[in-house]
Order: sequence, then C-alpha cells, then structure tokens
Amino acid sequence: MEATAYCSGEITADGSRVREGICAAKKEWIGLTAAVYLDKLREDGTHGPGEFLGYYEIRDTGGNELIKNGQCIDIYNPSLEWCINFGRKKVLAVMIEGKG
Repeated sequence: MEATAYCSGEITADGSRVREGICAAKKEWIGLTAAVYLDKLREDGTHGPGEFLGYYEIRDTGGNELIKNGQCIDIYNPSLEWCINFGRKKVLAVMIEGKG
C-alpha cells in the first residue's frame, strides 16, 4: 500500500482532535492501529518490512479513492514541511486491534 501525509483539519472522522500519532484510512478500519513500515524489496524479489515508521491510530478517513479503498493511509503531522518531505511512500501497514 502507499502512505501520504496531511497537516490540515481539526476534527477527525471519529470526532477526536487531530494530533500526531493518527492517520486516515478506510472507514471500516477506524478504531484499529496501523504498525507502519517502509516497504523493502528483498534480493529475491519479494517485499517485506523495512524501516519502522511508527504506530498510528486510525481515527480519520479521507476523500481520496485510494484511502476509501484501503490502498493508502494518510499520516497526520502538523508540519507542512514534514508532509511535503514525506511525500508518497510504499509501505507495509499491519492493522492491529488496540490503541497505539
């Protein structure tokens, strides 16, 4: 899947305030936590977890079709510069029950 970043908004889809440590994802995933790793291409051509990016509580949804379809998550950070530098990354996101 892919990950992008956003820095706007005040209230999430579940009614909480935006803050670091949350992300927007498919509506059905609200309440889960995503353990997010960079997608690493291995020498044998398979993909696996690379650098660990963090745990993100899924509290928001997005208008983008990729987010609605579960093909992308959107990580919140209050810094526009951070979001621009983050860009769009291929990630492995493991959805787990529980709050990060």
